[in-house]
Amino acid sequence: MSLTGGNTTFFDFTKQIDSPALNEKLYGVKTDYHSQVHCFSTINTDNTIPDGCFRVIVVNQKKSWEKAVRIYEKFDSDQFHDVKCGDASGKVCKKNPTLKFDAKVVKFVPGSSVRLGMWKPATFGIWEEMYSVYLKKEDWAAHHNRRNVYFFFDNDGDNYFKIDANRLDYVEMI
Repeated sequence: MSLTGGNTTFFDFTKQIDSPALNEKLYGVKTDYHSQVHCFSTINTDNTIPDGCFRVIVVNQKKSWEKAVRIYEKFDSDQFHDVKCGDASGKVCKKNPTLKFDAKVVKFVPGSSVRLGMWKPATFGIWEEMYSVYLKKEDWAAHHNRRNVYFFFDNDGDNYFKIDANRLDYVEMI
């Protein structure tokens, strides 16, 4: 992932990250672009995801405030779907009950990039966007089609998901 100015980020598929916990290599991001979110896209395809789609998976500690990924299926659209979890929503992870997750399969709209906005509650519980990730239309078929895109949200300052063993595979969650 590379910073392109402001709070906009794009996946950079030239770098692979070893992830023994997820049993595969991942297309990854720099670990210093944001202190609370770790974002990965799997290299191996998932046969449970239909062709032309990908799965967004949000993972958070059960004790944490809500966190969400807002999916805009068209780059310039105001229509969206939220995938969120935390102390008030989400499903408890089967392998680690201290974690919660939510997931949604998303269909790519031909000819359009997808924007994924990272959201968290701020002062007085009002939701604010932390930043956005764009899945570029030029890359989706080769790098996102039938793949899982993970978003692991740390609590402020705890770095829980920087530890590879704490990042579960989707199969270990359900």
